[in-house]
Amino acid sequence: MEFDMISWWTQSDLLEKERRRLAHDFDLARQILVKICNFTSRRVVFIPGNHDFWLSQYISQRPELHELINQDKMLEFKKLGVESVKYGEVFRFGKAAFTHYIARRGAGKQTKYHSAIMADYYGSSIFYGHFHSNQSFTRVTYDSKPNIAQAIGCLCELNPAWLRNSPNAWVHQILFMEFDKAGHFSWYAPILIDGRFIYNGKEFGK
Repeated sequence: MEFDMISWWTQSDLLEKERRRLAHDFDLARQILVKICNFTSRRVVFIPGNHDFWLSQYISQRPELHELINQDKMLEFKKLGVESVKYGEVFRFGKAAFTHYIARRGAGKQTKYHSAIMADYYGSSIFYGHFHSNQSFTRVTYDSKPNIAQAIGCLCELNPAWLRNSPNAWVHQILFMEFDKAGHFSWYAPILIDGRFIYNGKEFGK
């Protein structure tokens, strides 16, 4: 979720906050979530990121809102059958792991080579977001097992107002993965150009 209304990037910019409401963020997110749940009969797992953590910080400073604004309830996770992991935790499926990004405990001090940091930090294949950019790093262990740290791009605006038109490495990107019975996987992460990409010989987003 975006939650730019309570972002610390815009906390002093009242004009930027004008007409933005948390209710809109929740309504839009739930619409997308319902589409995802209707599309698949398999597990749907929600992995929160730093923007979701902004909401937790916002409520922690306003405890009277604790029972009124709850992300799991507002998005109806229980009704939709959506699993949710805690911020900063890793979700594992097969031989792969997924998280938003661990920007604590010193891992976020260096961002240029974040995939190498993630590979060293986890020691196993990890897929993550946060940087809105595409980057990968592969490390082979002593037993010749390849582990990859792969950053996946975003699906948000590539030039938000708070960036002030600064050059960046942001790209629109999605991730496809296929697993065998042993949990080994193949992955494909196309970058979307003008909302379009090619997968398995077919063009999507026309």
